[in-house]
Amino acid sequence: MAVKHARKSQANQKSVEAILDILNLTTSIYIILILTFMPFYFTQGYGRIGTNKYEFFHGVTIAVGAVFLLILSVFLIFCIYMKLEDAKRKKDMSVKAVLGSIKNDMSVTDWFALGYGVALLLSYLHTDYRTSTAYGDAWTGSNGWYMGFSSQMLFLAVYFSISRFWKPQKWIWLAGGAASFVVFLLGYCNRFGIYPIKMEYAQPSFISTIGNINWFCGYAVTIFFGILYYGWTDVEKSWLQKVLIIYCIVGFGALTVQGSNSGLLTLIVLLVVFYLMSMRQGERMQRFWLLMIMLGAVCSATVLIRRIFPDSFQLKDGLTDLFTYSVIPVVILTVSILMYFLVNSLNKAGKYPEKFFCRIGKIGVVVGILLFILVITGILINTLVPGSLGSMSEISFFTFDKHWGSGRGATYMAGIQTWLDQDWLGRLTGVGPDCMAMYIHSGNNQEILSMVQSIWGQSTMLTNAHCEWLTVMINVGVLGLIGFAGMITSAVIRFCKAGKSNVMAAACGISILAYTVNNMVSFQQAMATTTMFVILGIGEAYMRGQKRK
Repeated sequence: MAVKHARKSQANQKSVEAILDILNLTTSIYIILILTFMPFYFTQGYGRIGTNKYEFFHGVTIAVGAVFLLILSVFLIFCIYMKLEDAKRKKDMSVKAVLGSIKNDMSVTDWFALGYGVALLLSYLHTDYRTSTAYGDAWTGSNGWYMGFSSQMLFLAVYFSISRFWKPQKWIWLAGGAASFVVFLLGYCNRFGIYPIKMEYAQPSFISTIGNINWFCGYAVTIFFGILYYGWTDVEKSWLQKVLIIYCIVGFGALTVQGSNSGLLTLIVLLVVFYLMSMRQGERMQRFWLLMIMLGAVCSATVLIRRIFPDSFQLKDGLTDLFTYSVIPVVILTVSILMYFLVNSLNKAGKYPEKFFCRIGKIGVVVGILLFILVITGILINTLVPGSLGSMSEISFFTFDKHWGSGRGATYMAGIQTWLDQDWLGRLTGVGPDCMAMYIHSGNNQEILSMVQSIWGQSTMLTNAHCEWLTVMINVGVLGLIGFAGMITSAVIRFCKAGKSNVMAAACGISILAYTVNNMVSFQQAMATTTMFVILGIGEAYMRGQKRK
């Protein structure tokens, strides 16, 4: 009898492994479709490219998800059957034991993601916009934006499916990197009026096959910095080192010419993060300065091209010009080369000054924080008492009004007032998933609507506050913000802490960090947010794989 049970158990185990292999294949196909096909999917140039990206995400997720659920159902039925067989033999059918097993299998990121899902459901049940309006509905989201309840729940389903059933494989990153490399190269060419792929309605605010420059930044930083992190670690294969150097140069080039300040802000912040991660080890500090040489080289090359062909560049932007039309890139390149060879020689002599570089890093962080506080204080003082900063008061940046930050003052004011207009339950659950536009443009608060229309006109719809976490609070309430922010923060901390033993998990953490930094002054949209949730699932899969080991 014991032999019979052993054979049956072995056969059942093989069946389970076969089904898990099919689920792994299904999730792998989905990841490939999102990371390699979605960036290039569009049907009518820039005219409907945002909608096209959503249609691709929604269609592929539903199609692959249907197959996945069918296989998963078979898997669960089989698992229940095995559990019953085991229970008959062992006389153990403890529901408490099963629930305890599930609880132990959940990470802190899982719990926050689950909490975000519950907050979404409560928000959807509480909203006034479940039925269709002229501006959209809570199920699908705002017209043209589509970040409603269904999309958010699909994002969470993607995260849990990948984290549970995908078996980590490094080639997924290579596939995503190859696709993003082409996107970056096209974007760089576009800035000089070169369009290898015909894009209708092309103008400076659109770039590559992603669309609006804000959408491009959200996608670019999410992919680029994760791969940059992998290249910054000790890559043993020489051919891969060369490939990553080329990739990083093109990525830096695309980020510095694209034109959105959120991308340049993310670039600066993540370079500081890379410095802080490098300062305690000589080899890593040497690789940091190699990254800076790449940045300085591609920016200097861009300066040279713009000087030789002054009318070729398709964008006028002050911050972009600092990176692509000033002497700053040459300074960055020169200093980086000198520091690279200095650190290299110190490493060879075994005299790397760890304390010195750590001190510089700590001083830099403190100075940065103080400058940030000083600027915020200056804005508050000058806004409350105009002219109090002397000649600096004439700089528009130091006066917070509806025009501040390319109109972000208006988006923040409109968003905060929308949230304040709600009752206590509304502040907890929000106006509804992706329903900020519906509340504003339905005329619930005429002052907000008038302000928005005075900035963007009557034909333009304000769908978000241009700050992802603020927008989440407005749409899904404080409960939703706790769930979403907790999910993102816990993932970044956990993944990056695992960096010493799990490089790929840490790369995912850096990707999510870059996405979050960018979206603190930007917003969710189909391309970048889908990519982020896929990477979130990949990172959790690596963490679970390490836990099993």
